[in-house]
Amino acid sequence: MIFISTSLCSQPLNLSTQSHNYISSFVKELDEIHLVSQYEFVTIDLNTLNIKTKTPIDSSFYLDYSGVHEIIIKDKIYLLERNGGMIFELNGNQFKRIDNSFTHKMQINSSIFSYNHTIFRYGGYGFWETRNFFTYYNFIINEWEKVEPINTKVLPQGSMNSIVQIINDEFYVYGGEELNPFNSNELFFSDQLWKFNIRELVWEEVGELKIDFAKIDYTINYGDKVVLLDIHSDEVMVIDIKQNNVSVYRKSSYQSKLNPHMSNFYNEGIFYCFFSINQTGQIQLVKIEEEEFFGELIREERFYYNNETIFFWFKLLIILLLIIGSFLLIRRHYKLKGKIIVSSNTVKFKGRSLEFKGTNIRVLRLLLESNEDVDSVKILTICENKEHNYAHNTRVRNELIERLNINLKSLLGINQDIITHYKSKKDKRIKVYSIDKSYFIIK
Repeated sequence: MIFISTSLCSQPLNLSTQSHNYISSFVKELDEIHLVSQYEFVTIDLNTLNIKTKTPIDSSFYLDYSGVHEIIIKDKIYLLERNGGMIFELNGNQFKRIDNSFTHKMQINSSIFSYNHTIFRYGGYGFWETRNFFTYYNFIINEWEKVEPINTKVLPQGSMNSIVQIINDEFYVYGGEELNPFNSNELFFSDQLWKFNIRELVWEEVGELKIDFAKIDYTINYGDKVVLLDIHSDEVMVIDIKQNNVSVYRKSSYQSKLNPHMSNFYNEGIFYCFFSINQTGQIQLVKIEEEEFFGELIREERFYYNNETIFFWFKLLIILLLIIGSFLLIRRHYKLKGKIIVSSNTVKFKGRSLEFKGTNIRVLRLLLESNEDVDSVKILTICENKEHNYAHNTRVRNELIERLNINLKSLLGINQDIITHYKSKKDKRIKVYSIDKSYFIIK
């Protein structure tokens, strides 16, 4: 029998019972916490922590209440057998069986949850195998049916005692125990995160986990997050699948008092916790503000790792290379824009070849490639004809320079000469030629 004392609003609720004799459930739809044993069914107001109802249970049939799970569907209360398919509905002061199933022991320690007013199971153990599929309870025929992943190409390894977290239409599965395929007596904890889209019926392997779930003693659903607790550790982890993040907190005095045999709950900024008071089985139900529940934030880590990280950095590298390449092309474009490109034997402007041949291009390249201004003798050497006298060759040189200037000014659409000359400072009798190189690109 459960004995519960009355309490003031917001005060702890003292309970004197053996924790393994009943189960606790949080019913968000009713703003209640439920305690169920073989002898009675108790509802507790979520806001005041006061008893709302206490209903004796007709125990004319035997049910191992330590091995059941409570589910609320459309304000109706159901107890599910963990080792088989039996379902009991609360009707008055009795839990009456409604299913056409039996204790098949094919999904022992499966994960039980509700979604869209439907009861689901995932995984479980039976006959030396762990399951990797979902089943759901069909209220029309009162039978369990299998969810067929007809649109998927990959399947997870079967597991039991898995954490199933629902986000929108996707069931995330992780932290379960798997069988060694070569030794069915050996269990190990999965290090994989999978998700199943219930609408598209598709499995997807999300990534690899670095958390040792063998050290996790119990969990608390925390909105879209999950709190993982290890009674032997001074740290507490909070899993955020959406952000792929693990926040690690120092364990507070509250978390050290939690009763690991009871289900603790979270709702709208408040944790509802069952504390162990002494060795006699006395416990307390306590409300704790979210800000007070956690200790100091120690660090943050990633929850899972996958190839998407590699692909992300690869894509980022490709994007950076494309940006750099585009920048260089744009820079080259603007650098070449409006420039005359001079190569070994051609001159180009705006993509078209120009009529600069023979001595013209040789003189042009001489002016452009020289690190200093070019005296007239060097130019004369290029354009002179040995059969003609010096005066004639000088005239030819001057005409060549003048023709170059005319052509270059016409190309660029400017009026000033590109090639200019002045008297050498060393010898006033010698002309020195210079060219404005800012108009050219030399290849």
